[in-house]
Amino acid sequence: TRVGTLLTEIDRIDRNLRPLESDFTDTLGAGARWMKGVLVGMILGVAFVLLIAGVWGSVVAVRQVERSERELRASEERHRTLFENAPYGIVHTTIDGDVVDANAALAEMIGADGPDDLRGAHLDDLRVKLLQHLIADPPAVLLPQLVAPSSRRLLLGGIGFVERLDED
Repeated sequence: TRVGTLLTEIDRIDRNLRPLESDFTDTLGAGARWMKGVLVGMILGVAFVLLIAGVWGSVVAVRQVERSERELRASEERHRTLFENAPYGIVHTTIDGDVVDANAALAEMIGADGPDDLRGAHLDDLRVKLLQHLIADPPAVLLPQLVAPSSRRLLLGGIGFVERLDED
């Protein structure tokens, strides 16, 4: 009888708890769905912010690259203008001494028809041509040879060749 009374009491409590359990399950499910929505919204918000930051960063980077390219082109143009219009001879060579480019003043000093005649030559060939041209057609006033004592470098009066006098 005592067991029967207990089982009856458990059934009554169970009937009272079932609606509460159902309400709790519904509330828990709704909370989980709400939290999922909040998390998805936060993730989308962060993704949007990162996307905007990435686009903005890309725009800034592209503008900086474009500005740098403009500045480089302007610098190259200034260099090219100075190189081509300089009253003294200028030559660009590889590290091995092969002529990559020369200006008109150098071509004139050497007696060449133009800078194109000097491209591909070796710096030693230009020295020989210069000396041959100076011997064949000496200028009215020869500039003296200058030796810079600290560097032991020979500067052939204004022509722009620099050569080591001593071998290290």
